[in-house]
Amino acid sequence: MAAEMEWRRNRQGDLNSQSWHPFEINSKVYLIKSYFSEEDYEVCLYDPNYGLWSERLDQMDIRKRCKVLNPNVEAPLHQILKHISKSIEIQKPDINYSLEFQDNQEGDQMVMFSFSTLLAGLPFNWTFHCELAHLQELDLHLIQPLWMMISELLRRQEELKKIIVNKDREIDDYKSTGARCSRKQLETSKFDEKSFTNEMITSKDFEDQIRTGTSKFVATKVSELYKQLMIKKTWLQVRDSYNFDQAFENSLYDMSGTQRESAAVTGGAGSWLNKLPPSLMPNESISPEKKSPIKKQKATISPQVTPQKEENAELKRRLELEQKLAKNAEKVAAKKKKKLKF
Repeated sequence: MAAEMEWRRNRQGDLNSQSWHPFEINSKVYLIKSYFSEEDYEVCLYDPNYGLWSERLDQMDIRKRCKVLNPNVEAPLHQILKHISKSIEIQKPDINYSLEFQDNQEGDQMVMFSFSTLLAGLPFNWTFHCELAHLQELDLHLIQPLWMMISELLRRQEELKKIIVNKDREIDDYKSTGARCSRKQLETSKFDEKSFTNEMITSKDFEDQIRTGTSKFVATKVSELYKQLMIKKTWLQVRDSYNFDQAFENSLYDMSGTQRESAAVTGGAGSWLNKLPPSLMPNESISPEKKSPIKKQKATISPQVTPQKEENAELKRRLELEQKLAKNAEKVAAKKKKKLKF
């Protein structure tokens, strides 16, 4: 758990873990997700009728397109990317969005997703040239996450059912001792799973959910669940591919012999996850009754390294290892993605 928390704090963002957001354009709802770095961006657009569309643009192409669309705008690349990102993170009422299908020079169809806004008081226009994504990308960004979300929500539903049944038993126990509800409107009947299921299927809310399912799919709570599932999935891939837990635990010791130094001070190597750093551990291996004052003085003097410096060195080695493993995982994932495209 500690290794995962450290990885989460130091992980770099990517498109996979970004949430979907609904955009209503021309009375039709589309889903859009994006990831922006300081030099490039990735955008995915889902059309329920025509599938998944995407575009990835690097800094050189971004500058070229910006000069064509906004010849009067001069701004640093990071400021332009930040403005584009803010404009499509959610649909904003003061921004004009449009979407149309066009054919490119090769005759392939593209989705032209555009918006118009102001940047530093000047008109700013941008158009995403989204191409039809591969089926693997549709599976990665929508199909797999949806199945995982359904499974997780069913698991949570079962847990909630158990809690409700236990609450009914608790209430029955209170009633058996003579307790009564002080207010009639707060009384509830016992939970019956079959009746509850039938009621849900025949309710008007069930009908409304089917009609507006696409927009409600990206409601705040569901969107957060999607994000956490994708982050968890990435963590499991990193951990399973590189034995991250073991490498993380050994990083403080094996890289420079710290484990041996720790064993000499604490009387055993142990795990850094279950104890303080060696520099902060009490010196229990030396007994004051058996050692002379001179030897006792030698044992308590630190060998030219202060506890604070030793702590910082250990933390630095740990973070360097995490960053290296995370970068290797991203490279492996990128290679697999390229192979799938070809």
